[in-house]
Amino acid sequence: MTRFHLASDYGDGASLAYHLMRQGHDVSWSVAHKDARPMLQGLVPYRDSPPRGAITLVDAVGMHVRDKPRIGSNQLEVWETTRQTGMQAMLDHGIEIPDTHTWRTVDQAVGILSDLDGEWYLKPDGDVPKSMTRMGDPAWLIRFLEWARPQLRKCPGGILQRRVEDAVEVDCAVWLDGSSALSYEIAVEEKKFLAGNKGPSTGCQTNLVWQARESDRIIQQTIGHFVPTLLESGYVGIASINGLWTKELVYYGLEFTMRFGFDATQAELALWGSRASDFLSGLALGELVYFDVTQKAAMTLRLSVPPQPMEGSRDHRDWADFPLPAELLDDDEFYPDDIAVDRDGRPRLATGSGFVGVLATTGTTLIGMRRHLTSRAEKYGLKDGMWRPDPVSTAEATILFLRKHHLVKDPFDP
Repeated sequence: MTRFHLASDYGDGASLAYHLMRQGHDVSWSVAHKDARPMLQGLVPYRDSPPRGAITLVDAVGMHVRDKPRIGSNQLEVWETTRQTGMQAMLDHGIEIPDTHTWRTVDQAVGILSDLDGEWYLKPDGDVPKSMTRMGDPAWLIRFLEWARPQLRKCPGGILQRRVEDAVEVDCAVWLDGSSALSYEIAVEEKKFLAGNKGPSTGCQTNLVWQARESDRIIQQTIGHFVPTLLESGYVGIASINGLWTKELVYYGLEFTMRFGFDATQAELALWGSRASDFLSGLALGELVYFDVTQKAAMTLRLSVPPQPMEGSRDHRDWADFPLPAELLDDDEFYPDDIAVDRDGRPRLATGSGFVGVLATTGTTLIGMRRHLTSRAEKYGLKDGMWRPDPVSTAEATILFLRKHHLVKDPFDP
């Protein structure tokens, strides 16, 4: 039995704490924002600080946790928290980026947009809802910014980035223990709320994750560029770069994730199986030489109820304590988010955000994993439940592209 403590910002790593406790480990957690305090009540013990001897897992960037051993909380998290810094890091390490403009205020962003044409992504920095990341032509984005101005009053700025047409999006990640790179991963993620990639972006709705090798071309041309700098900083944890491949095999970096991610963490837990604690503790303590996963690939599907996807909605409190199916917590591959239990042990929505949790599965075919996830979602009878019926709908096209150009060996390649 290993002792773990989750140091959380908004409770994003709730599923990680619950999964490790479910596997028989001594787990506690703390959360910085009081609004998230109701999460995991009755499921995982709450402590204001890590107990002696615990491995601390930090689930967000910018938390500045000092406890050791730990995973997370590194100075290079600024690559994610400040997009301009992340873009410069890509350029410094030989990674091309799309046409990009930085802005500090809404007025400055409007002024930049006034001189642009084509389609652009608006990507704010700071603690703002995922729905503030938007794509459109300059005229529409200017109208959007005027509408969103009150919601962005504390935003420190962000970037405007030209849309890259007809490109394949892939996330490439590395796990490090402070002195060496131990494992690599590929993720294909879909962030849109509705089938066919319609609706608002929610951070993640479904993804596909598999292990890669250091020698794979896709690793060498993406996250591999950053490994020496990450190790120089003593980085312990996962670092990933999200980017696009054009048909001409030009690669553009888009953004970094320097933490446990949405919902790659749940997919990783499914890949690791019963060895999850071995990997995390070995990583934090520097005791691993190499780590090989137990399964070929994992897929996730997010379950939610209203008011999700309206992050930060005023309706949150109205949905607190909404009853959830008891069977969810009997599923070993269900990873809860905004969940607590009542005095009778029945699950309920804790804060009212609508983020119920994530179903995960492993398998050897995309069709088989999709069917398994959607059938389980249907089975539980989640009232007012919402989920995508087409998990990772872009997976086939993405994998064919990667296979055609020999970028990485995918888990379905015979």
